[in-house]
Amino acid sequence: MESADAAAAAQVQSEEDKLPLLWGAFTVAVVVYAVLAFLLAPRYSIEFTDRELRGWLLMFLAVTGGLHMLTALLLRQILASFTGGRYLVYCMLRWSLMDGIGVYGLICAILGVDAWIHSIFYVVALALLLGARPGGDDRAIFVRQFH
Repeated sequence: MESADAAAAAQVQSEEDKLPLLWGAFTVAVVVYAVLAFLLAPRYSIEFTDRELRGWLLMFLAVTGGLHMLTALLLRQILASFTGGRYLVYCMLRWSLMDGIGVYGLICAILGVDAWIHSIFYVVALALLLGARPGGDDRAIFVRQFH
């Protein structure tokens, strides 16, 4: 029985050893979105003739990004319950939601939104990801929320 527990603990530890690399990949992805937006979007952006439609799309992206923030920061218990107690899955789910805000920034750039507006999405996504770095404190929060 003890060897099975030790094997399970070793597997969990080997999964959690990958977390800094995965976190770095999510963080770098947001930077890549920003670079793509500033290099490619000016040439390939869509021109909207209907300003009202563009406004509604921008509002939709902003509200959706806000929901991502709400879920990733305030509703951690729900995320923890979805993951079945697996910290790796919990982290990847949170980081995906945070990274999604950066994707919305890229969509804004493609839609031809002003650069300062889509930059807000990248800054928020990076700030959230930098604040969600894996480590002992984050793990303790997860354990406290799940149990």
